[in-house]
Amino acid sequence: MNIVGNENDDIQIQLDENGQWTHHASEKTVGKQVHCHYTIVSTDHPEEDASLTWDFELDCSHGNQTKKGNQIPTGVKWSCEVNTNSSSDTQFDFTVTSNKGQDLAGYIIRLLAVENS
Repeated sequence: MNIVGNENDDIQIQLDENGQWTHHASEKTVGKQVHCHYTIVSTDHPEEDASLTWDFELDCSHGNQTKKGNQIPTGVKWSCEVNTNSSSDTQFDFTVTSNKGQDLAGYIIRLLAVENS
């Protein structure tokens, strides 16, 4: 599964001017249940990492599913499951938002993404 990265990916992403990052993906998922696990491992300002929390949101086109995790601390895994389309591609929107908003504009964060079906 490749919603955000490969099946077990440690990627660097840059937050926009609102302290947010969104990724759009389309996957042929053949009606499987997808298990997603995301962790903000660190930022490019490690002295602040312990005080930061994050909101996660995964939108899935099949059945208009939305999964949310709120105020997840840096280093803590957030997990969710979604069901997917069997006859067509499933669309995903994954968003990470800093609870400090614009204060973290431009920050680089390390995101560990584990997705499997």
